[in-house]
Amino acid sequence: MRAREGGEVAWPADQVERWPIDRLIPYAKNSRTHSEAQIAQIAASMKEWGWTNPVLADEAGGVIAGHARILAARQLGYAEVPVMVARGWSDAQKMRRPIENNSSPGQAVYEPFSGSGTTIIAAEMTGRSCHAIELSPAYVDVAVRRWQDFTGSTAALDGDGRDFAHVAAERMPQAALSAAVIDAA
Repeated sequence: MRAREGGEVAWPADQVERWPIDRLIPYAKNSRTHSEAQIAQIAASMKEWGWTNPVLADEAGGVIAGHARILAARQLGYAEVPVMVARGWSDAQKMRRPIENNSSPGQAVYEPFSGSGTTIIAAEMTGRSCHAIELSPAYVDVAVRRWQDFTGSTAALDGDGRDFAHVAAERMPQAALSAAVIDAA
């Protein structure tokens, strides 16, 4: 157990479980890639020493850390793998782990599909700068509001300094007009 604001929190490493390898779902946007040679090295190490570092996954089987170990295990024909379960972690906490594992504070994190801003929040939590792209104005609004709620700061438009509330208010009549045109069709 470890202390955290509001009480004790169980560490995923406090309990290692064996899961069928097919229960694990690799993170589709995992930025870290491994060559065939790296996977072969990991497989050779696993063959010699056994499995010494469990996969970290959420309750649904989403892999947070351990993608290369899973590839090596498949290469070796393993049907089960040791898993530490990140129980109760928020989406931002699950995203924070790979960001910390693959970058250093002050570095940039690229998010080509920002969605609701989970990667933006995780980057903020870890001292990284997130460069996010989102085409849907509705999702941009959600991401900006989440960031403002998390940081207590006000988002401002880089070009002219207008704050998010003013930019969103200016877009409201345009959004209402777009909705009316869609309804009329």
